[in-house]
Amino acid sequence: MNMNLPSWRIRQCHCPMAFDRSLLGLFFFFACLFLPLHAQETYATEPFSPSLHLAFVAYLEGSWDLLVISDNGTGLKRLTDTPYDEKDPSWSKDRNSIVYSTSDGHIHRYDLVAEKDVFLKTLNGVNVQPAFMPDGQNVLYVHFSEDVPDDTDLYLLDIMTGKSRLFLGQRSQQFYPCWSPNGEHMAYINVLCSNPCDRMLQEVWVTDRFGKNARQLILTNSACETPAWSPDGRRLALSSDLSGNFDIYIYDIVNRTLKPITTDTHSDTSPAWSPDGSKLAFVSTRSGQSEIWIKDLVSDNFKRFVPFPGQVISYKDVTW
Repeated sequence: MNMNLPSWRIRQCHCPMAFDRSLLGLFFFFACLFLPLHAQETYATEPFSPSLHLAFVAYLEGSWDLLVISDNGTGLKRLTDTPYDEKDPSWSKDRNSIVYSTSDGHIHRYDLVAEKDVFLKTLNGVNVQPAFMPDGQNVLYVHFSEDVPDDTDLYLLDIMTGKSRLFLGQRSQQFYPCWSPNGEHMAYINVLCSNPCDRMLQEVWVTDRFGKNARQLILTNSACETPAWSPDGRRLALSSDLSGNFDIYIYDIVNRTLKPITTDTHSDTSPAWSPDGSKLAFVSTRSGQSEIWIKDLVSDNFKRFVPFPGQVISYKDVTW
């Protein structure tokens, strides 16, 4: 774990040689009395500000682990260190918790305030891609059916009671659930065609907050993945192989327009909005390695985001 600690400096006090001893004694008495308070006030560790942080997964020491880092590249903190692969992180609205899934099919919640990992009780079987509801009390997740091959459904978990209920059940598979900022709608990926077709067709669908009135939102005739609502709820970022390889697109819900944000010949996936909606973080292989990149939507500039400078490490599943 890398931690940025404050730089401590020794301050020197230059006192005059000629000084009344009684006054000097009083000076040092009060100095010692207030020194701990002053030192604590001056050198207190900067509080963790999760609203300015990215969560992501990195391949470290033989497995994928969950980490967070400030969007200015400081304050790197490793949250998990297990033999399992962590994946699919999702922030709570208050930014105090992250839910994620593991390669053994379980879902966890990491409490950033208490610095504690909590196992969440879900349905038996394989469960992945958890997504916090804006209320912070419920988590939507993908459950693989044990009875029907190649079928998934979306279940809603009440964290307080530990009970799950069916939220959305459709034929085929549903993946990548994500909530609108106001909690009124849920977008997800619906697999329309897989083995019988020449190519995989995965489109973005949307439901209301009750899991009702499901409908296809975009028609791309491509494989779409990882939809992400913008903070203002007016746009969806997603990745799609519409161009032949995976690029990042933004769908304007009001104007019903789909705009490419990346056009690289390599794979760009897993888009994540900055809290102010001015930037998009995503995972790209454009440098030959799976890394985090950030695009400024105002200036149109790209930059590579490097949590471990000078080290060759693979990243995935970034969320802001």
